[in-house]
Amino acid sequence: MILTLLNDSDNSEKILALTRRLSELENESSPLLISFVSRTRDVAEFNVSRNRLKDILERGREFLDKGDHIAALQTYAGGMYLMRDEFFAAGYGAAIENEVLLETEKINAILASYRDESAPVGTISAELAGAVNSGNLALVSDLNYRLTPAANSFIRLRRSLVSTVNAIDKIMEEIRADDPEIGDRNHLSFLSRLIHGDQEKIYRKGC
Repeated sequence: MILTLLNDSDNSEKILALTRRLSELENESSPLLISFVSRTRDVAEFNVSRNRLKDILERGREFLDKGDHIAALQTYAGGMYLMRDEFFAAGYGAAIENEVLLETEKINAILASYRDESAPVGTISAELAGAVNSGNLALVSDLNYRLTPAANSFIRLRRSLVSTVNAIDKIMEEIRADDPEIGDRNHLSFLSRLIHGDQEKIYRKGC
């Protein structure tokens, strides 16, 4: 374990596996060892999850650059599990846990609705661009009329997502108030970063 920390400190996956194995073998009468293993495991778990988040955000951006918003959304959604087990094992209490579960359900509902809500906007926008380029003013007027309700539905969906991430950020602020050293080593921080799409912020915080 010590040799790995000294010679292979960037190998978070290996360090995490070693700390889990050591936890199974540790002497419960040794508080120093327990504290060391626990701290090392927490850092390793965070680093592993942070690297996975970075990969997810990079792959999601690649899909966005290609114009494949559905694939990007599915990629981002794949990170919603990051540090989730650790969060619910931390003992924050039923009130916070239930609130997080509620906000997560809202996110899942938004993700499920995105395809249906966004498709009409994309289709009508493409038709509108074609009508403008062709100078078909009558069709432009009709498409503008159809675009308004489609866009409004999509805007409502986005506002719901903003409301949800604001609620998640507020819960995280409450947790940090009780434990200022936690930084971004928390499931809620990863959820927030996935929604905000800010991969740099999590690398400025953390351990």
